Amino acid sequence: MEKQLRAALFEAVKQEFSCIPDADDFNEQDTFSGSFQTEMKRISRLADRNYVSVGRHRIRRAAAMALIAAMLMAAAAGAAAIRRPIVQWLTKDNKAEGSLDVSFKVDDPDGLTKQFTYIKPEVPAGYEVIYEDKVEGQQYSIIYQNEEGEEISYLQTGAIEGLGLGLDKETGDLQETKVNGYKGYAYSSNDNNSLIWSNGIYLFHVGGTCSMEVIREMAEKTY
Repeated sequence: MEKQLRAALFEAVKQEFSCIPDADDFNEQDTFSGSFQTEMKRISRLADRNYVSVGRHRIRRAAAMALIAAMLMAAAAGAAAIRRPIVQWLTKDNKAEGSLDVSFKVDDPDGLTKQFTYIKPEVPAGYEVIYEDKVEGQQYSIIYQNEEGEEISYLQTGAIEGLGLGLDKETGDLQETKVNGYKGYAYSSNDNNSLIWSNGIYLFHVGGTCSMEVIREMAEKTY
């Protein structure tokens, strides 16, 4: 009787586990329909577009863009925190000399005027440099000339707060103007034209025996 019960139990266990595949069959791979695989590829592409890697972290692309935007805004704020000098033109009409006497007051909270950086303008078309001189930390001068013998002089001067000028009002036409958004003066007399202006750090002068158009084009390319 015991032998029969053991045989019956063995047969029942065999039938119960008959649906489980043999171990050799586990290596077989199931195949998916073409539409299912296409959909899975589309989802993978969307995931790649929506997530980016930042260091060892993977975050949503939108969050990464917001992070980059915040960093750019912080950088811009840092740049804006550097305050450019503000220059005041203190002018006096000197009728006895026929000139406009000028001195300068500069508000330079970040000390940008303490270091002199040489700024060389672009050589005007048809001209070449015939003279160039640098005075360390104070001044930079260049003379240009074309084939017709017309000349342009360029002068960049630092430490303008201690500078005094007398602009001729008697023998030519002196007019207030702007160069690159900065206050200055334009002067014309016979065949001579010139522009003088300041960005708060330096005083610039461009003048010569050429047209005012050439002078202004050169001045507006000087930063």
